[in-house]
Amino acid sequence: MLKRITLITIALVIAAGSALALADGPWGRDILKKGTVVNLEGTLRYEDPEWKLETGSGSYLLHFGNRAYLSETGIKLNEGEPVSVEGALSGDDLVVFSARVGGKTYRFRDENGVPLWVRRGNKTNCGDRSYEQRNRRDCEDCPGRSFGLKKDRRADQHS
Repeated sequence: MLKRITLITIALVIAAGSALALADGPWGRDILKKGTVVNLEGTLRYEDPEWKLETGSGSYLLHFGNRAYLSETGIKLNEGEPVSVEGALSGDDLVVFSARVGGKTYRFRDENGVPLWVRRGNKTNCGDRSYEQRNRRDCEDCPGRSFGLKKDRRADQHS
């Protein structure tokens, strides 16, 4: 009986964790796989705890990525402030590659959609390379470094 209760408890914990993970909405990498690279201009709107870009053609949820890295950039986001954003758009979700706010440009991802904050790590996710190769700081040609964005998938300027 105790074994059965333990198994049921474990199953419930796993199910609850899975449901919570899915409830967060799309991940940046999922949006990148389906998205088209665009340049959008509009104003910032804050809907706790998220930022949106309001344009003449719609409202887009901004995915800046890692909150610690966002803070490290020093970007100051203010409600109603004009902003220009380059990023991958899929539906109403916009993964931010760069944002121009207050006359300054802040970068969050490279042209392939790779997050800039991951380059500070120890490079242990570089495929089947040896330990020494994985830990080189110039490991720019790691497998999986591109999220499948192609230059020909870039869309024209939207506003």
